[in-house]
Amino acid sequence: NFIIVSDMVSPADAKEHTYTQNWHTYAGNLSNATINNTTKIGKTNYSSGSNLIIAQANKDNLTLTLEEGFSALSPNTTDYFCYTQKATGDVMYNTVLYPTQEGNSVDVAVANIDTGVDPAVASAMSINLFKNEDDVDNVIYYNSFEETPSERSFGGYTTNSANVTIQQNADDVPNFLSMYNGNILQEIHQSI
Repeated sequence: NFIIVSDMVSPADAKEHTYTQNWHTYAGNLSNATINNTTKIGKTNYSSGSNLIIAQANKDNLTLTLEEGFSALSPNTTDYFCYTQKATGDVMYNTVLYPTQEGNSVDVAVANIDTGVDPAVASAMSINLFKNEDDVDNVIYYNSFEETPSERSFGGYTTNSANVTIQQNADDVPNFLSMYNGNILQEIHQSI
């Protein structure tokens, strides 16, 4: 029901750079796009048809703005979503793109999950989807950039995979699992 985009930018030097990640949406209709700079979520607001929610997991030192641009589809200017940050070293973006059907009330909450290593080595995030104000899906996503992934823990699980996606219902019961390039996935049980 949604797309996860994991981007990593690796500079050739150790200097501070300004990075921008731009998301351009359909310009044929005016969307009256909105942004929330606390949650780092951008939304299109087309009066009819589908809309799109764009959410970032890494909110540290990240600014979200609406910028004005042009499109071959429209003689009018159009807004696009621009995520900007200044950083040294590798920069990681975990982005959720969630399309919404006309008439549906959907919210997305995205947060980083600590993997114990730099996000340029391995990163994880939680994605909570709320439809009509009900918590319907919780997704835990893990991605390792290592050539040979190490075994590590994230969000209540341990894996040696390059990529894991676990979808859970509102009661945290898994109902979908995808693993790539690994053979271990264990749920961590904590004693009380």
